[in-house]
Amino acid sequence: MSKLLLVLMSLLLVGAVPSHRAVSQTKTLQSTGEQKTIKDKAEYDAYKAALDTKDAVQRGAAMEAFAARYPRSVVNSDALQQAMAAYQAAGNSAKVSEVAERLVKRDPRNVQALAVLTYLKMNVPNIAAVNEAKAYADRGLKLLPAWKGQSGVPEAQFATMKKETEAVFYSAIGLAELYAKNYPAARSALLKTVAFHLSGFADYYRLAVAQLEMNPIDPQGFWYIAKAIDEAKKQNAADAAKIEPYAAAKYKKFHGGMDGWDALLASAAKENAPPRRFAVKPAGK
Repeated sequence: MSKLLLVLMSLLLVGAVPSHRAVSQTKTLQSTGEQKTIKDKAEYDAYKAALDTKDAVQRGAAMEAFAARYPRSVVNSDALQQAMAAYQAAGNSAKVSEVAERLVKRDPRNVQALAVLTYLKMNVPNIAAVNEAKAYADRGLKLLPAWKGQSGVPEAQFATMKKETEAVFYSAIGLAELYAKNYPAARSALLKTVAFHLSGFADYYRLAVAQLEMNPIDPQGFWYIAKAIDEAKKQNAADAAKIEPYAAAKYKKFHGGMDGWDALLASAAKENAPPRRFAVKPAGK
């Protein structure tokens, strides 16, 4: 399971009700850092019944039904978030996306839903979906500074989650800018994601392409594409094989030959970031 998917799952699950015991004793739900009390017994029983449903698909449907039946409930957004988490657990990305879109319409400031939609849309291989992901990411970044800690989530854990969510947003922005061939903007966004290693080789590769397609070229792209090749070999040798010809052609054209390339590959495999004085000598110099 990729780290990016783990971040997605944590975003879906953050804010879950602390325990069934807490719900049954206090009838107070603490899902977004504030106490939420369901005063109507029928409403409370319906929520708890949905929450107690064992099967993930049925739990998602039950939470959707609750949200539809009680549109003004204090826990309506919580129910939709629980539905998203249930459908993700069931592996139904289409339903996760559908519910996330409903949640964003109801609660435009819901950072988790925006991040989930960003992730899902950026992984659809077409320009329209990637541009949708960028739009969600732009909205999420504006809201991120005010995103508060969640009840039951340790402060340090939430701080990490917040940074990783930011990286998801910038990853989508970088990909959209890359599609648009706005290479400087793509480089700027993707430099903010690679340190988190959320997408395996993908963000390294995208950053490298942005740098190597710029005019003038950014030679640091050679380090990032070497790193992308190393990461791809760990995940899928076929992906590495697709990257290597492009990398070699760019290196040879810029440097004038392949000398030093193998050493760069070996070095990048051992490092997490380009050396401070990393450079590739241009041909004829």
